[in-house]
Amino acid sequence: MKKLCKITFVVVFIILIMLKRSNAEPVEGYVINMQGDTIKCTFDKAFFGSAKYTPLNDKHAVKIDADKIKEFCYADKLPFVSINLLEHKKRIFATRLEKGSICLFEMIEARTSGAIGSPGSTSSTITYWFVSKTGGNDVIPVYVGGKYLVTLAGGDKVKKRFDDLLSDNAALVEKFKSKDDYSQEAIQAVIQEYNRAAPKVK
Repeated sequence: MKKLCKITFVVVFIILIMLKRSNAEPVEGYVINMQGDTIKCTFDKAFFGSAKYTPLNDKHAVKIDADKIKEFCYADKLPFVSINLLEHKKRIFATRLEKGSICLFEMIEARTSGAIGSPGSTSSTITYWFVSKTGGNDVIPVYVGGKYLVTLAGGDKVKKRFDDLLSDNAALVEKFKSKDDYSQEAIQAVIQEYNRAAPKVK
């Protein structure tokens, strides 16, 4: 987790690559600002520089900033949501995999050794999973690059924080604890089950 403070550029870079790989024309979508206003827009295809959106019927492109944009989505993809990494006092964009009383987010960090495109350069990705009961304002990291944080040093604290998210569904807590399985599949499954039983979130 020590490199999370450096991942904002990486996340934007991945977004730009995804945009570039889609259709040649700008793609339509939406952004939701921190005030809750939904803005229909198009997303540009610039490969270098900051990712930007342009409101429909407007020519002024606006930078996609995790401190100003709550959520954005394009071409019917999974939405990107601004989440708050409290330990690093920083907001980043992450893909929302599950929406409900408990949200599940995924962030993929791209890493390259050596100059991009040069002989001998290698690239890899690391996947991060976060969960939140506040829509992303306070996230709990549960998975990093093939390692379940509950199995590492300090994992008991992470496990307790995750279990606390389920605490208002006693039957589900007991069912989940009895299996003692904190794999990605188990975490996503229990979040889905919890959200089905919880009041619907708009």
